Amino acid sequence: MTLRPKRLYLVRRNPSLTREEFPGRWMRHGDLSLSFQAKQGFANVYRYLLCPVMQPQSGKGPEHGGNGVADGVGMLFFRDEAARERHHASAAQRAAMEADEDETFAERVNGTSLFVVEQVALDGPLTPFLLTTVLRRRPHVTPQAFEAWWNDVHVHSVLRAAPALRRFVGNIPMEDGSGDLQADLIEELWFVSFEDLRRTLEDTAFAETRGALLEQCDVVSRLESEVRVLHDADPGPT
Repeated sequence: MTLRPKRLYLVRRNPSLTREEFPGRWMRHGDLSLSFQAKQGFANVYRYLLCPVMQPQSGKGPEHGGNGVADGVGMLFFRDEAARERHHASAAQRAAMEADEDETFAERVNGTSLFVVEQVALDGPLTPFLLTTVLRRRPHVTPQAFEAWWNDVHVHSVLRAAPALRRFVGNIPMEDGSGDLQADLIEELWFVSFEDLRRTLEDTAFAETRGALLEQCDVVSRLESEVRVLHDADPGPT
């Protein structure tokens, strides 16, 4: 089976941008990235998502080695490992992207990202609203025990407690994770409406799954976002 790396990153807006200005500026940055990808015939990237937060977030703590709350989640999906290495191989392209990052974000994406592989617990469509939770396992929980618990216990509890859920993904850091975002697993819960997302968070049964989760790990950050699909194509043969 083809390994399809995914770059997942949390972003904070440049301090010169208001919360209202930031999504539009991020979209312009995304368009610049798309222009380079188009020149490559989208040979490397098959999906590109920008997910700005819906409202001021009540984060559980620093989300990527600093204080403050993230303003969004970005995701870049690569066709294979070679594609990841080819992406931004051009020094001129890399310099242009970094210069634009400096105008868009509080820090460059390299410092707030992680390369992961998806573990799809519920396969479904890319819906408009997303709950992203960054998790760090507790010191007494081994990586193997945490992964087994997440797959064998937690996934089933969430699926039972969240009937409005349309897609459920766990992102596992790659050994060569390359980036400063510290996480043992990043969850994605996808919903058709923001109301479904909020009702799920307020539901007693779902709250119980969160309580069990906190026995295994700490929630580093939780973001409620609107999904903007910049590019989505067939990833190619597995």
